[in-house]
Parts: sequence; structure tokens; C-alpha cells
Amino acid sequence: MPHPKALAQIRSAPGSPYHLYDNFANNLATGAVNGTLATSAGKNVTGTTTQRTRTVVETTAQTSITSGTLSFADGNDAYGDPILRYGAFTRTTGLMIIGEVTPNTAASQVSGLGWTNVATPTAATDFEILNFQCNNNRFVARDNSSATAVGESDLVVGTTYQVCVILRGGVTGGVHWLIKGGVYKYWTLLFTNNQDSTSTMYPCVLSVDNAITFRNIRVPTTCWLPVPFADDGFALTTESTPGTRTDGQELDGTVTDGLGHQEGAAGSGLVGGGGNGVTWSSTTGVYSVNSFSGNGKAVGSPTLGAELSSGTLTVGSWYEITASQTNYFYTGSAVGDTFVASAATALDANNKVKLITLSSMFATITGPNPDNLQSVDITCGSRQQAGLVFNLDSRTDPQNFILLYVSRLGSKIWVDEYVSGTRTSLVNTAFTYGASAALRGIIQRNSTNDAMIFAAYYNNVIVGSTLTTVTYNTNLLYGLFTTRSGDGTNFNSFNNWGLRPRGTANEYGFLDSL
Repeated sequence: MPHPKALAQIRSAPGSPYHLYDNFANNLATGAVNGTLATSAGKNVTGTTTQRTRTVVETTAQTSITSGTLSFADGNDAYGDPILRYGAFTRTTGLMIIGEVTPNTAASQVSGLGWTNVATPTAATDFEILNFQCNNNRFVARDNSSATAVGESDLVVGTTYQVCVILRGGVTGGVHWLIKGGVYKYWTLLFTNNQDSTSTMYPCVLSVDNAITFRNIRVPTTCWLPVPFADDGFALTTESTPGTRTDGQELDGTVTDGLGHQEGAAGSGLVGGGGNGVTWSSTTGVYSVNSFSGNGKAVGSPTLGAELSSGTLTVGSWYEITASQTNYFYTGSAVGDTFVASAATALDANNKVKLITLSSMFATITGPNPDNLQSVDITCGSRQQAGLVFNLDSRTDPQNFILLYVSRLGSKIWVDEYVSGTRTSLVNTAFTYGASAALRGIIQRNSTNDAMIFAAYYNNVIVGSTLTTVTYNTNLLYGLFTTRSGDGTNFNSFNNWGLRPRGTANEYGFLDSL
């Protein structure tokens, strides 16, 4: 059964299940589809004639309908050529397009289903779609600013997939991309973003250079969102259990407020439908919720040990520098830096550190299963690190987990894996820092269930060029990671944290009813 916190039905029209339904029941030859009406025998459809009209744009005829299937024979090597779109819809939180897609050409690159934000699209940035890139067996979430590779390289030509692309509301808009079919036994959340807030949107299918077919394209009247299992906007005045948060209140023992996702923050009625009421745990006195210009954010101040001036650094442990000769610990090392040791560097009177207690660097909640999408907006202090922990085994004795973090010491994003206490760096990629930009990671058991696949994103762009394989585990602790709170002006802080199930336990099975 779907987890109740993962479901949120916003509104529906009883007895009127679809704005648009097209089962392609009328056979039409190549070039004869444009201007015809969607066929929906046996379905209760309430969309206007304009919304149900098929508009086809193609410089060379590619589009035909046979036996309930819309086919693109190929593409004309351009976004929007060919395309079949329907009439305009007003962006509504949870409004979705669903359809069945079968890619048929292994050497081709791009085809998709979703939405376009202009009536006559001509560029990749005119779309919010799920792309099928058959030449490298990848699914790609295409939005109005970027194309983001999602999932394993597990697209199989000739396989029929169900695709759902859901519009988000709020100030920033965006979409959720979900898929079912092939290795995805259940509806799976591939990605989510908040890039495009265009009000007028058109349901569409297209092919740039792919022989592909579509069936049963529909826009239900029921609006729905994959609400987070847990999320927190770190608000100071809205939490009712265990009490109203106040500025400076310790995070440990408080519960998530349900305001970490934009739909909840926009007051759309989703608070209480998922994301709230999950208890935080952290080392006493370390993490707190504080006011910054009237906005609540989480801040951590990990525990430091005594100053060390002899012996050597322990590889894989985290330290704060209290004294350093020029370039001693690494190029540019300076007092106040926080870093993870990669060598057993000797300590002396001129080169001293304090050990950061690892367990105090985390604030976590217990998730529903090991396969999740976690994200947070981060402001990271100069020469510090902040991020997310995945699949942590223990709050008091952390030995096995994944770290995804921003480091402004060297301007890189890192993915580190700890196995039995030993750290391995898997990814370190240069990036351009932006205050309050979203850091996002997706972790999921692979299709053979013998390893975990991890993907990292910063500001909606994938970190690195490939997915990362990590050691299989079923640990359930997720949350925040910080090295130091700073001096009051140079600090790490977190906002809009959320944990969404990937869907491997059928959390999004509600979509099967649509």
C-alpha cells in the first residue's frame, strides 16, 4: 500500500475524471492528424473542444494513428518538429499528463511526453518533458533551462513505459517526473525541480529523431502530488507539536513542519497531507532553528575536541584548524578551516587542530525505506562544508553512510562513502556556488538489488557525468550534515529540507487509478 504521507489528492471533479483523454481510436494516415479531435469513447471528458484538439507541427509528415496508437515515423531533427500538442491549460498545482510511451529506434536520441510552455515550440527550453534518449539508454528530465539525466542506464528499446509529468505550483513552479515500466516495477519518482512557473501550459508528445509510439494520453481532473515523507521549512511559528518553535530552539526532539516543499509553503492545503510530524534527532545542543532576516533556518555547531598538537591526523576524520604554517595541511590551509584528513599528517606546535565529533555533525530523521530523493537549500560559509547524509546506520556511532556536501574549501561538491568507518571519495566536482541553491541526492537499490545507485545534483544540474555505485545497505537515517556553524556572519544554514520516497515500495500507486 502507498505510504499515507506520500499521497496528496488536491481536488477532483466527481463523475468527470478527465479534462482530456485520447485513446487514438480513429485511424488517420500520415499527415492527416492535425486539427482532429482526441477520441475518448467510454470516458467522461469535460475539457473544451480547444483543449481536446490535436495540433501537429511537422515540416515533413511523420505522424499517423493506427489501432489506438499514435506513431512518429521519425523526427525532423529539431525540438517541436514533429510535435503533437493539445489546447492550453492553466498551470494548477498537481495537474498532470499521463501516457504510455514505446521507443522503437535504438540509435535515436530524443523523444518525449510532457508539457510545452508555448503554443509553437521551437527550442528544447520550451518544454517540461521526460525525454527518451535511446542512443545511451537514458531517461532525461528536460525543463526550460537544462536537461538532467535521471535513473540508471536502463531504458530498453521496445519496452512500453507509463510516464507522468506533474505541474507544481507556488512561486517557482516546476514539475515532478514519474515513470513505471521496465525495471521500474512501481511508479517511480525520477526527479523534481522548480524551474518554470509559466501559467499557460500545453500537453504534448514529440520526437526529435526517434521512431516512437504513444497510447492513452490523458489529463485527469484529479490533481495530485508526490508529497514528501518528511520535510521542514524550519518555520518559527507554525509547529504545533511539541510546541511553537522559537528563535534559537534546539532542533533535537522537534518535529518537521511540512513547510519544506513549495506547495506547502504556498498554502495550497498540502500541509498535513505529508511531510509534517516526523521527529528530528541530533546531538543535544548542536542543531537549532534560528531566525535570519525573519526567516527560520537550521544551523549546526558540531562538538570539537581538545586542541591537538602532537601525533598525526586520522585519515577520514574531520578537523578544524587552530594553527597552520603556510600550505601545511594542504595548499592554502588556514586557521578556522574545516576539512577531512586524506593523509596522516604530523601535528606540532605550529600546526594544530581540533577533532570534530562525527556523530555531532548530523541531524536526522528515520525514513520509510532505503530508496529516496533528499534535498535542501544550503548557505555554506567560506572554507566550510555543508550537505546531506544518506542511509546512515547509527546516530551515536556512525560507520556506514553516504555524504553529499558542498565544500567552499576548494569549491567542489563531494560524494563520500563510509563503509565500516573507512571513507572513500567517490565524486569531487568543481562547481559555482550560489547562496540558498538546492543540493539534491537520489539513492536507490539497483535493478538487480545487489548495489545502490546514487546521483547528485546542485541547482538542478547533475554533479559529474555518470551515476555512482555505492555499497548496498538498508539504513534508514537521513538528514543534515555540517562541519561548523561559523562566527555569526560566516555560517552554514539549511532551509526547505525534504525527503521523498523514490517509489520502490509502491508509494505512488495512486497513479494507477488514473
